[in-house]
Amino acid sequence: MLRGHWGWTGGGADTRSGRREEIGPGFRGPSLAALARGDTVITGVAHLRPKESDRLQAVAAELAKMSREARETADGLVIRGGAPHGAVIHTFNDHRIAMSFAVAGLKAPGMRITDPDCVAKSFPDFWEFFDRLSR
Repeated sequence: MLRGHWGWTGGGADTRSGRREEIGPGFRGPSLAALARGDTVITGVAHLRPKESDRLQAVAAELAKMSREARETADGLVIRGGAPHGAVIHTFNDHRIAMSFAVAGLKAPGMRITDPDCVAKSFPDFWEFFDRLSR
């Protein structure tokens, strides 16, 4: 069981976001849930739909490419964790989708992020930082 300071637990857990912050720093929560054992239920995040992309729809679609089941709900996601595989991830020109799936790629070899430059909106040096981090 993983508990973050942002108020959710992962790894076969029920998660609720009572805050308007992203799910975890940099929106990594859904990608990490794909790596956890069991189902993770994320609720209270309907505000993520009208962002650069519909982040709930985008996460569900891209996790499916990694052989992870992710079902949208009215205000969140239900993600079945396990052993994802690498995939070509469409970012929807959304910096947080790109960064989130880059993190998942640390455990899913073969991950390729389309439109990687979209991260410049919030973290122009992300890929350089990420490269150093992942060595």
